Amino acid sequence: MGRLAIIAAKGSQPRLLAQAVSAAGDTPFSIGLRNQVDADFSDFEYLEMPVGQIGALLDSLTERNIQKICLSGKFIRPPLHTIKPDSHAVALISKALFSGDDKALKIVRDFFQKQGFQIVSEADYLNLDTLSSGEIFGPLLSDGQRKAVETVISALYQLGALDVGQCIITQSQRIIAIEGAEGTNEMIRRATDYLLISPDIAESHDIAFIKMAKLAQDITLDPPVFGRETLELLITAGVSVIGLHAQKCRLSDARDELIAASNAAGITLLATDYPG
Repeated sequence: MGRLAIIAAKGSQPRLLAQAVSAAGDTPFSIGLRNQVDADFSDFEYLEMPVGQIGALLDSLTERNIQKICLSGKFIRPPLHTIKPDSHAVALISKALFSGDDKALKIVRDFFQKQGFQIVSEADYLNLDTLSSGEIFGPLLSDGQRKAVETVISALYQLGALDVGQCIITQSQRIIAIEGAEGTNEMIRRATDYLLISPDIAESHDIAFIKMAKLAQDITLDPPVFGRETLELLITAGVSVIGLHAQKCRLSDARDELIAASNAAGITLLATDYPG
């Protein structure tokens, strides 16, 4: 099988991955990206490195006889002036940092594969649930909510071809926010300031959040993920519908707990897909 290295960015997912790999009988080597990683790896073999030191990274992988690499966590592109690239990193960074997420990840994948490493998915180790096609939990959709969902899916379908955003918030049929470089949770915080909610206007409550993989997105490298933190932000924002890409959007917290929490907040949670 070969030993696995986890290249860890933000969030709890990298540590959960290390725990799962260890439980399966392997000894993971975790590499935290400095100013990105925020999980505790004190009980694992661990090394922290700045973004841009590719030569040192390759040396560390070779010294430990690493054959497989898994990219885990949310990577936030750092300001260019904070990166001190070595000779290996200059070309890689210049290509990847100025590309869309999908293209950037493929550039990184191709680089490591050319070095002889196998890129593997978190799903090979973590049993992350999804929603299945046709599943819906909570209140039935009103006509207004259904139209809001259709508006978002249509927009995501078109934006996916441009490698832009995995999620959108819409109020009635007005798009409020499209995910950009800030990521899902920051997009929700931004959108909250623009939602106009009135107890006297029914349409003001037709607020939908939809998260879906882009058409050409490699979900081995970068699956859409949804968890409790995002749900809490959506509850605070007043969202009434949450749509997650059927069998593609991974649930980072227990499926039953997410369903129960969304229903308790009066939110309809449903599986979505592109037409056709």
